[in-house]
Amino acid sequence: MAILCGIGAYHLVKTIRTKFGSIKPIYFYVTILILCFPLVITLKKIHPNQNVYMNFLIGGLKGAYEKRIPGTGETMGNVYLQGVKWLNSNVSYGSKLGIAVGLRSNIPFKYLRNDIDYGPYISGMDRLGEYMIEKVSVGFPPNENFYVFNYLNKFLNPIYEVKVDGVSLLKIWKNEEKYIKAGYLNEGIINNLKITKNNPNEITLSLPDVKTVTRLIVNHSNLMCIPKGKEKENIEYSIDGNVWVDTGNLFIPQGPRVTLLQTPNRYVQFFAAEEIKYLKIKSSNSKSCLLKPQNTKVYYLKDVRI
Repeated sequence: MAILCGIGAYHLVKTIRTKFGSIKPIYFYVTILILCFPLVITLKKIHPNQNVYMNFLIGGLKGAYEKRIPGTGETMGNVYLQGVKWLNSNVSYGSKLGIAVGLRSNIPFKYLRNDIDYGPYISGMDRLGEYMIEKVSVGFPPNENFYVFNYLNKFLNPIYEVKVDGVSLLKIWKNEEKYIKAGYLNEGIINNLKITKNNPNEITLSLPDVKTVTRLIVNHSNLMCIPKGKEKENIEYSIDGNVWVDTGNLFIPQGPRVTLLQTPNRYVQFFAAEEIKYLKIKSSNSKSCLLKPQNTKVYYLKDVRI
């Protein structure tokens, strides 16, 4: 980009000199420098995040973010280093660190303090105190249903953020109770939801009213049926029973903890405080064990008013 600007400036000066040969070239160069000076000041101010610069025509970075221009705030990963420097200076000895969405290779081990335990850590609702880090931009994370990121972003106040023009480029969370947002701590339980068999391949679980749901537990038979996960199965949810949100296939990535909760006759899925009244279980095979629930349970946030 800088090379193209330099070539453009050179040809601009050359063209003006051709038409106005009596004017000394130094005046042209000084004029160009003066015009570029505000940009230089702006780039110096947002260093080392110059690659998120947006000009005044779109309202700067903040204006582009408010308009949800794809790619706004994308740092191509260089912002991770700023987060790592903060972690190295502020976290206690032996702290655990995980990355919410990206690959572990996004943060090379050599940049981290030797005692920081960097791995696939996300304890979710257990809140065991691990640190989590992730860059953010318009369009990242690419999946709006990505549970780990949504849990961190909805439930926790970040303990550190990198911001430019009021727009967050990176967040670091500490997954423990003291950082939970107001209303996101206490859970209630609804047992034995109403079950409606829509057709041989689909059942609907109905809550008494709309709740801010945090998890679904389905205890089901595992006799004379096809084990869950062997066929195409998915969970959908809705507020009104008309518009449904598909959460994807079973066993979507939700961290190691949810994997440990699964058994041959129990399915567990977490939700990042989603407003739900109906849950639909669908399978490509009517003999799926998941379509034979024996009892069901939903956890929800008691202190969130809808």
